[in-house]
Amino acid sequence: ITMRARPADGEFVPAQGEARGWSAFDNHHDVEPDAGRWVEAGRLFFALRVDRRRAPAALVKAKVALQERARREEMGLAVLPSKIRQEIREEVKKELAEEAAPSYSHHPAIWHLQRQEVILLSAADAVSDAFREEFKTTFQRTLTGLRPVRRARVLDLPASCIGALDSVRPASFAGSGDSEAPADEFETNRLLGREFLTWLWHRIDEVGGDFDLAGLDRYGLMVGDVLVLDPDEADETVDSFRRGHPADLPEARLALATGKKVASLRLVLAKDEAEWRFGLAAHTLDATGLRLPRIHEEHPDDRLEGELALLDEWIAVVDRLYRDFLSVRLGPGWRAAAEEIRRWIASSRREAGELVGVGT
Repeated sequence: ITMRARPADGEFVPAQGEARGWSAFDNHHDVEPDAGRWVEAGRLFFALRVDRRRAPAALVKAKVALQERARREEMGLAVLPSKIRQEIREEVKKELAEEAAPSYSHHPAIWHLQRQEVILLSAADAVSDAFREEFKTTFQRTLTGLRPVRRARVLDLPASCIGALDSVRPASFAGSGDSEAPADEFETNRLLGREFLTWLWHRIDEVGGDFDLAGLDRYGLMVGDVLVLDPDEADETVDSFRRGHPADLPEARLALATGKKVASLRLVLAKDEAEWRFGLAAHTLDATGLRLPRIHEEHPDDRLEGELALLDEWIAVVDRLYRDFLSVRLGPGWRAAAEEIRRWIASSRREAGELVGVGT
C-alpha cells in the first residue's frame, strides 16, 4: 500500500483554504506511513488529516466594507462595479488568511484488508465526502459500500438462502404481503437493507433490546438519536428524526404505517459497562461514526490490542444480527415474520394515533 505522506509540520499548511492527507490513527503529527506502526492484524489504522487556514468571516466582512467605502470615495462612485468588489474581497481574504492561525482536524479510519471494508469513525457527511475523495486520489480506487447482497454472500448462510437472493420480492409491512415481481440487484440491495433495519427496530421494540447471541454473548441494543424513514417511491417525503429518542415518537410509528421503512439509524450496543455507538445506512449497510468503548490501557500497544478486540467483537455482532435476519428473510419463516411486523406496525399506529389525536 502506497500512501501520499504529509511533509513535516510547518511546510504543509496552505496559505489559504484547505489541504488534505493521511496521518496515523491516533497521532495527527505522525505523517510518515509505516507498515510496522500503521498495520496490525490485517488492518490498516490511519486517519484523514485536514489542515485549514481561513480568515474569520466576520473580520473579512468588516475589512471588505471599509475598503469598498474607501474605493468608492477615491473613485467618486455611489456603487462599485461587481468586478472591483470581487477583487477587493479576494485580496482581503488572502491577506487575512496569511495572518490567521492554521487549524487541524483528524478523522480516524480502519481498513479491514481481508474483508476489504473501510470503517470511518465519523458520522459527518462532509468528512465522509472528503475521505472518499482523498481515498480515490491516493489508492486509485473508488470507495463503495459492501452492499447488502454482497455482504449476504460472504456470511455463513445455508445454500438455500443464498439461492433465494436472486428472487427476493419487496415486502409490504403496511399492506397485505410481498410484491409479485422479483427485485433487480439495485433494488434488492435497497430493500434488504431497509427491511433489515426495520426488522431490527421491531426486534428491539418487541424484546426490549435484549439479545442473547449464541456463541457470542448477551447484548443490549437500542435505537439511538437518529432515525430516518423513506418510502418505496423515491419522490415521496422522507421522515427524519434526529434528537432524543426518535424510536418512541408517535410520528415515527405513523411513518411506518404509511408504508415507509428505515433508511438509516444510529444504534447503541451495550455489554456490561461497554458501549459501541454507530450508524447504519440501509442501501449499503455502511457503518458511520463508530465509537468504540473507552480503553483504559496507557501503553499504546495495549490500547491498540484492546481496540482491535472491541472492533472484532462489534463486527461479529453486526454480522450475526444481519445473518439472523437473512435466515428468516430468505427462509420459510419469512411469511410469519413479516406478519408479526405488520401486526406490530398496526398496533403502533393505533397507539400513535391516540397520542397525536388522529383517526386510525
